[in-house]
Amino acid sequence: MDIRMFVGAATAVLIVGAVVACTSDPGTDAAGRAGSGITGAPSATAETGGDDAVRRRAGRAEGSIVYGDLNGPKKASEVGAPFDPCTTPTWADLPAVVRPTDGKPHSPTMQTPGDKDLFAVGCQFDNSGKIIISAGDTPTRQDGGRFQVQVVWGTELDADPAHHQGSTGTSWNGKPGLIEALPEDPTFGKQCIGLVALSTGVAGALVSNSQFPAVDPCTVINAALTAITAKTPR
Repeated sequence: MDIRMFVGAATAVLIVGAVVACTSDPGTDAAGRAGSGITGAPSATAETGGDDAVRRRAGRAEGSIVYGDLNGPKKASEVGAPFDPCTTPTWADLPAVVRPTDGKPHSPTMQTPGDKDLFAVGCQFDNSGKIIISAGDTPTRQDGGRFQVQVVWGTELDADPAHHQGSTGTSWNGKPGLIEALPEDPTFGKQCIGLVALSTGVAGALVSNSQFPAVDPCTVINAALTAITAKTPR
Protein backbone atom coordinates (compact mmCIF):
# COMPACT_ATOMS: atom_id res chain seq x y z
CA MET A 1 0.00 0.00 0.00
CA ASP A 2 1.21 3.46 -0.85
CA ILE A 3 0.91 5.50 2.33
CA ARG A 4 0.20 8.56 0.22
CA MET A 5 -3.19 7.16 -0.73
CA PHE A 6 -4.74 7.76 2.65
CA VAL A 7 -2.36 9.97 4.56
CA GLY A 8 -1.59 12.61 2.01
CA ALA A 9 2.15 12.45 2.59
CA ALA A 10 4.31 13.92 -0.15
CA THR A 11 6.22 10.67 -0.37
CA ALA A 12 5.62 7.15 0.80
CA VAL A 13 8.06 7.72 3.63
CA LEU A 14 6.86 8.76 7.05
CA ILE A 15 7.20 12.48 7.50
CA VAL A 16 8.48 13.76 10.83
CA GLY A 17 7.11 17.01 12.28
CA ALA A 18 6.52 18.84 15.52
CA VAL A 19 4.76 17.42 18.54
CA VAL A 20 2.91 18.78 21.53
CA ALA A 21 2.89 16.72 24.69
CA CYS A 22 -0.56 15.55 25.73
CA THR A 23 0.45 16.25 29.28
CA SER A 24 2.99 18.60 30.80
CA ASP A 25 4.59 15.75 32.74
CA PRO A 26 8.34 16.46 32.85
CA GLY A 27 9.06 12.72 32.75
CA THR A 28 7.51 12.26 29.36
CA ASP A 29 9.90 10.42 27.09
CA ALA A 30 7.78 10.14 23.98
CA ALA A 31 8.82 11.94 20.86
CA GLY A 32 7.55 12.06 17.44
CA ARG A 33 4.89 13.52 15.17
CA ALA A 34 4.28 12.61 11.76
CA GLY A 35 2.66 12.95 8.55
CA SER A 36 1.09 9.74 7.48
CA GLY A 37 -0.38 9.41 10.01
CA ILE A 38 2.48 8.55 11.41
CA THR A 39 6.03 8.74 12.95
CA GLY A 40 8.65 10.56 14.78
CA ALA A 41 12.01 10.22 16.41
CA PRO A 42 12.73 8.14 19.49
CA SER A 43 12.94 9.70 22.91
CA ALA A 44 16.10 11.65 23.69
CA THR A 45 18.35 11.95 26.70
CA ALA A 46 20.91 14.76 26.73
CA GLU A 47 24.21 13.84 28.26
CA THR A 48 25.28 17.46 28.16
CA GLY A 49 23.42 20.66 28.89
CA GLY A 50 22.81 23.52 26.53
CA ASP A 51 19.88 24.84 24.62
CA ASP A 52 20.39 22.51 21.67
CA ALA A 53 20.33 19.42 23.84
CA VAL A 54 17.24 20.64 25.64
CA ARG A 55 15.45 21.27 22.36
CA ARG A 56 16.24 17.75 21.22
CA ARG A 57 14.79 16.12 24.29
CA ALA A 58 11.51 14.34 23.73
CA GLY A 59 9.91 15.47 26.99
CA ARG A 60 9.17 19.05 27.92
CA ALA A 61 9.68 20.86 31.17
CA GLU A 62 6.46 21.26 33.10
CA GLY A 63 4.65 24.45 32.20
CA SER A 64 6.96 25.25 29.30
CA ILE A 65 5.64 26.92 26.17
CA VAL A 66 7.38 26.13 22.90
CA TYR A 67 7.04 28.28 19.79
CA GLY A 68 4.04 27.04 17.84
CA ASP A 69 2.18 25.64 20.84
CA LEU A 70 -0.51 28.32 20.62
CA ASN A 71 -1.27 27.12 17.10
CA GLY A 72 -0.73 23.48 17.89
CA PRO A 73 -2.89 20.45 17.14
CA LYS A 74 -6.58 20.59 17.96
CA LYS A 75 -8.11 18.28 20.52
CA ALA A 76 -10.27 15.37 19.43
CA SER A 77 -13.40 17.11 20.71
CA GLU A 78 -12.62 20.16 18.59
CA VAL A 79 -12.62 18.22 15.33
CA GLY A 80 -15.60 15.98 16.07
CA ALA A 81 -13.62 12.77 16.59
CA PRO A 82 -15.64 10.00 18.29
CA PHE A 83 -12.57 8.97 20.31
CA ASP A 84 -9.37 10.58 21.57
CA PRO A 85 -6.22 9.08 20.01
CA CYS A 86 -4.25 10.16 23.08
CA THR A 87 -6.46 8.62 25.76
CA THR A 88 -8.77 5.97 24.27
CA PRO A 89 -6.02 3.45 23.56
CA THR A 90 -3.50 3.09 26.37
CA TRP A 91 -0.25 1.25 26.89
CA ALA A 92 -2.23 -1.33 28.87
CA ASP A 93 -4.15 -2.19 25.70
CA LEU A 94 -0.96 -3.13 23.85
CA PRO A 95 0.95 -6.41 24.20
CA ALA A 96 2.89 -6.55 27.46
CA VAL A 97 6.22 -7.08 25.72
CA VAL A 98 6.12 -3.63 24.07
CA ARG A 99 5.02 -1.65 27.11
CA PRO A 100 7.52 0.65 28.87
CA THR A 101 9.31 -0.92 31.82
CA ASP A 102 11.52 1.97 32.92
CA GLY A 103 9.00 3.45 35.32
CA LYS A 104 8.48 6.58 33.22
CA PRO A 105 5.04 7.57 31.92
CA HIS A 106 5.85 7.59 28.20
CA SER A 107 2.83 9.81 27.73
CA PRO A 108 1.61 10.03 24.13
CA THR A 109 2.31 13.15 22.10
CA MET A 110 -0.25 14.94 19.98
CA GLN A 111 0.45 15.34 16.26
CA THR A 112 -0.12 18.42 14.16
CA PRO A 113 -1.46 17.45 10.73
CA GLY A 114 0.45 18.92 7.81
CA ASP A 115 -1.23 20.59 4.87
CA LYS A 116 -1.30 17.33 2.91
CA ASP A 117 -2.17 15.00 5.76
CA LEU A 118 -5.60 13.39 5.69
CA PHE A 119 -5.98 12.87 9.43
CA ALA A 120 -7.58 15.52 11.63
CA VAL A 121 -6.18 14.47 14.99
CA GLY A 122 -3.47 12.06 16.04
CA CYS A 123 -1.21 10.91 18.83
CA GLN A 124 2.02 8.94 19.06
CA PHE A 125 3.01 6.37 21.67
CA ASP A 126 6.77 5.89 21.88
CA ASN A 127 8.85 3.26 23.63
CA SER A 128 11.99 3.65 21.54
CA GLY A 129 15.53 3.40 22.76
CA LYS A 130 16.99 6.68 23.92
CA ILE A 131 19.04 8.93 21.69
CA ILE A 132 22.27 9.76 23.47
CA ILE A 133 23.54 13.25 22.69
CA SER A 134 27.23 13.54 23.51
CA ALA A 135 29.53 16.53 23.77
CA GLY A 136 32.12 17.59 21.22
CA ASP A 137 32.66 15.56 18.07
CA THR A 138 31.29 12.33 19.52
CA PRO A 139 28.46 11.22 17.23
CA THR A 140 24.91 10.99 18.47
CA ARG A 141 23.89 7.39 18.99
CA GLN A 142 20.75 5.47 19.76
CA ASP A 143 20.57 3.01 22.60
CA GLY A 144 18.21 0.40 21.19
CA GLY A 145 15.73 0.53 18.35
CA ARG A 146 12.47 2.31 17.64
CA PHE A 147 9.01 1.41 18.77
CA GLN A 148 6.26 3.84 17.88
CA VAL A 149 2.51 3.51 17.58
CA GLN A 150 0.76 6.36 15.85
CA VAL A 151 -3.00 6.58 16.26
CA VAL A 152 -5.05 8.92 14.08
CA TRP A 153 -8.62 9.82 13.15
CA GLY A 154 -10.04 11.68 10.18
CA THR A 155 -12.99 11.90 7.82
CA GLU A 156 -10.77 11.79 4.71
CA LEU A 157 -9.07 8.51 5.58
CA ASP A 158 -10.23 5.46 3.61
CA ALA A 159 -10.61 2.05 5.27
CA ASP A 160 -11.86 0.20 2.18
CA PRO A 161 -9.36 -2.56 1.29
CA ALA A 162 -10.58 -2.48 -2.31
CA HIS A 163 -8.96 0.93 -2.63
CA HIS A 164 -5.57 -0.13 -1.24
CA GLN A 165 -3.67 -2.75 -3.19
CA GLY A 166 -1.82 -5.16 -0.94
CA SER A 167 -4.06 -4.68 2.08
CA THR A 168 -6.28 -7.34 3.65
CA GLY A 169 -9.87 -6.71 4.63
CA THR A 170 -10.70 -7.45 8.25
CA SER A 171 -12.81 -6.13 11.11
CA TRP A 172 -12.49 -5.16 14.74
CA ASN A 173 -15.53 -5.55 16.99
CA GLY A 174 -17.74 -5.72 13.93
CA LYS A 175 -16.34 -2.56 12.37
CA PRO A 176 -14.83 -3.10 8.88
CA GLY A 177 -11.36 -2.07 7.91
CA LEU A 178 -8.02 -3.18 6.54
CA ILE A 179 -4.57 -4.19 7.69
CA GLU A 180 -1.27 -4.42 5.86
CA ALA A 181 2.31 -5.29 6.73
CA LEU A 182 4.55 -2.69 5.09
CA PRO A 183 8.09 -3.27 3.79
CA GLU A 184 10.69 -3.19 6.54
CA ASP A 185 12.35 0.21 6.82
CA PRO A 186 16.09 0.46 7.62
CA THR A 187 15.42 3.14 10.22
CA PHE A 188 11.98 2.36 11.58
CA GLY A 189 12.10 -1.41 11.28
CA LYS A 190 9.09 -3.65 10.70
CA GLN A 191 5.89 -1.74 10.05
CA CYS A 192 2.18 -2.44 9.87
CA ILE A 193 -0.80 -0.20 9.27
CA GLY A 194 -4.49 -0.61 10.02
CA LEU A 195 -7.60 1.45 9.28
CA VAL A 196 -11.12 0.89 10.57
CA ALA A 197 -14.36 2.63 9.63
CA LEU A 198 -16.35 4.10 12.49
CA SER A 199 -19.83 5.59 12.23
CA THR A 200 -18.03 8.93 12.05
CA GLY A 201 -14.77 8.97 10.15
CA VAL A 202 -11.96 6.43 10.20
CA ALA A 203 -9.49 5.43 12.89
CA GLY A 204 -6.01 4.42 11.86
CA ALA A 205 -2.80 3.19 13.42
CA LEU A 206 0.75 2.64 12.22
CA VAL A 207 3.30 0.61 14.16
CA SER A 208 7.04 0.98 13.53
CA ASN A 209 9.18 -1.54 15.37
CA SER A 210 12.91 -2.17 15.42
CA GLN A 211 13.07 -2.28 19.23
CA PHE A 212 11.41 -5.68 19.74
CA PRO A 213 12.57 -7.99 16.89
CA ALA A 214 10.33 -10.89 17.92
CA VAL A 215 7.16 -8.79 17.85
CA ASP A 216 5.05 -8.69 14.70
CA PRO A 217 3.86 -5.07 14.39
CA CYS A 218 0.51 -6.27 13.00
CA THR A 219 -0.27 -7.88 16.37
CA VAL A 220 0.13 -4.45 17.92
CA ILE A 221 -2.19 -2.97 15.28
CA ASN A 222 -4.80 -5.58 16.16
CA ALA A 223 -4.50 -4.76 19.85
CA ALA A 224 -4.74 -1.00 19.31
CA LEU A 225 -7.72 -1.10 16.95
CA THR A 226 -9.49 -3.70 19.07
CA ALA A 227 -9.24 -1.31 22.01
CA ILE A 228 -10.35 1.71 20.00
CA THR A 229 -13.39 -0.01 18.50
CA ALA A 230 -14.40 -1.54 21.83
CA LYS A 231 -14.26 1.85 23.54
CA THR A 232 -15.90 3.79 20.70
CA PRO A 233 -19.64 3.03 20.71
CA ARG A 234 -20.27 5.01 17.54
